[in-house]
Amino acid sequence: MRALAPLFGCVLTVVGLALAGSVHAARESGGGHSHLAARPVAHDANARNHHQIAGTPAQVRGRSDIQDRLRKAQVAALLEGREAKVTVQRAARDARSSRVGRERPSATLRGGARTPTVSAQRALISQSSLSQSSLGQSSLSHSFDSPRSEAFAGRRSIARATGLHTAPDPLDLNSAVVLVLDQESGRTLYEKNAGAVLPIASITKLMTAMVVLETGDSLQELIEITEADVDTEKHSSSRVRVGTTLTRGELLQLALMSSENRAAHALARRSRLGLTGFVAAMNAKARALGMSDTQYSDPTGLSSRNVSTARDLSRLVRVAADQPLVRQFSTATDMIALVPNQQVFRNTNRLIRSGDWEIDVSKTGYISEAGRCLVMQVRIQGRPTTVVLLDAFASQARTTDAMRIRRWLETPEGNRITTS
Repeated sequence: MRALAPLFGCVLTVVGLALAGSVHAARESGGGHSHLAARPVAHDANARNHHQIAGTPAQVRGRSDIQDRLRKAQVAALLEGREAKVTVQRAARDARSSRVGRERPSATLRGGARTPTVSAQRALISQSSLSQSSLGQSSLSHSFDSPRSEAFAGRRSIARATGLHTAPDPLDLNSAVVLVLDQESGRTLYEKNAGAVLPIASITKLMTAMVVLETGDSLQELIEITEADVDTEKHSSSRVRVGTTLTRGELLQLALMSSENRAAHALARRSRLGLTGFVAAMNAKARALGMSDTQYSDPTGLSSRNVSTARDLSRLVRVAADQPLVRQFSTATDMIALVPNQQVFRNTNRLIRSGDWEIDVSKTGYISEAGRCLVMQVRIQGRPTTVVLLDAFASQARTTDAMRIRRWLETPEGNRITTS
């Protein structure tokens, strides 16, 4: 035993050193102590700037100009990256089509998959590198750590890429941007990221309708859908076929009610202003309404360069609600049109189809950069209320958000805020 004593001593020394090293490593990685392992979310210091519920007028109006400028810079950078990505995708598609018949047939893999051609491989590599550099390797990157965010992890919208969905939200709404206004008093009832400048998708068509009506072109004039009206931006489908002839009024209803892109484009193309002049008139109207953070580049909303804020859109909704035809067309439940065969078009806002909402004006929107959007003027407790929801991850999510807002306004707390 005396001979083994030195050996036991060495073993104990090695074990002691290993344990000490483990403790040190645990402390370095944040483990071992609860106050090191748990770290607060980066938004806690500015929670009040992201979200306000009623409060004093000063609190409602108060927001950080520095944060707004930062958000605008982030969005501009992301939009530039997305547009460059679209250019790469188009180049890849053109390269593939131009080399059909000139390159050897691609090899068939197990399950019917095919190896891409050399040109397609190069384009995909460029696209992947661009996507990572513009969206994932900067301060705009955002970890998707919630079940709701995981649904969008493979295709981030601008708001999600800039982290707007992590803003504090007592109603736990899915939309990244929320603004609820009492229309009569102009009072803000609920607000989240209302000053963020983001793509607005087909919410654009509200302004398109306003310009169509103000231009004064006859709503009975027949307009033919041509190849010029086919979507080359997002390559979206449409039931309004090329060669279809409808009146300007029918196209206006299809654009507002069913968000038909070809209808909206034809309205602008056949305007007495011409397509370029029509878009210029949209921007002029936005400036006249005080929509200082709004910019339009096309009449459909397919372009991610059509941007605005919830505050600006609330102005547009208020003015659109004063137009009888916009109210009528945007809230119609369905419409039968010959395109060329007789088909039924339905309203994209399922709240209108539900029948238990009193909605004065409505418009939905979606492109991947904008997420699911909804703006409307609705009567809650008999009072006209503007609701703006931008960037929900699904159509049902924006509908659920609207229902949750309505239930909250109908509670004693929400009703007190509305009527005070």
